[in-house]
Amino acid sequence: MPSPYLAFRRVNLAAATCCAAVVVACTSTARPSVDMGRSVIDLAARARANDLRAVGTTVTVLDEGRFRGVRLADLEGYRGQRIVWLDDITIGDGVVELDIRGKDVFQRSFPGVAFRAATDSAFEVVYLRPFNFRATDTLRHQHAVQYISLPDYDFDRLRKERPEEFENPVDAANDPNDWVHLRVVLAGPRVSIFVGAGAEPDLVVDALSRRGAGRVGLFNPGDFANLRVSSTASR
Repeated sequence: MPSPYLAFRRVNLAAATCCAAVVVACTSTARPSVDMGRSVIDLAARARANDLRAVGTTVTVLDEGRFRGVRLADLEGYRGQRIVWLDDITIGDGVVELDIRGKDVFQRSFPGVAFRAATDSAFEVVYLRPFNFRATDTLRHQHAVQYISLPDYDFDRLRKERPEEFENPVDAANDPNDWVHLRVVLAGPRVSIFVGAGAEPDLVVDALSRRGAGRVGLFNPGDFANLRVSSTASR
C-alpha cells in the first residue's frame, strides 16, 4: 500500500463544470462547531458553497438519487495526505456514519472517515480496503477494514507491533465496487466499527488516542454520501 501518511500540503482548487459533475474549490471559514444530531449532512451542497476544506485532493459533486455527495480525486503524482475537512463538525463520543464507494483495484482504494481531529495531522481514522472484501487469500481478506491513529500509529506500525488487532475482514456480501455503509460508534476508549448491513461490529478496538472531541473529515479518494454525525453513542 503506498503510504498516505506523509506531510500535508494544501491544494488550491478551481471551480469548473464538467458533464454532470461539478469540480469545486474548497475553503474554510472560522465558525463555531455545530451538533448535527442525526440529520444527513448535505455534502454536495456544502461543496457547491465552498464549505469544505480539501487537502491533497479535488472534490466533485455527485447526485445519484439517494447517494448525493462528493467524490475525492486521486491527484496524479501527489504523495501526501488526501482529506476533506468539515471544520465545523466535531465529535467526541457518538456515532459517525456514511455511505462510501471505493474500487476493487488492488492497493489503490482506501476510503474512510477521520474523526476526533485535533490538528490536520493528529486524528483517528477508520478506512476500508474494498479490494480485500472478497479476497480469497486469507491474509488479504483479514485486512478489509482498518483503524489507525495519526501521527503515531499508522497501519504499518500497528501491523508490525500489534498484528491483526486493528484490522479485520468484512462480509463478502459487500460489493467492493458499490456503495457500502460504514458506521463508527465511539464510546470512551471503545471504537466499534460496522461495515455493511450486519448487526454485529466487524472490528472493535480500544482507541489509541485520548484527544477528546475533534473535527470530522472524509479520508482518501473515493465517493462519499449520507454523512451523519451524532453526539450520542447508541445503536
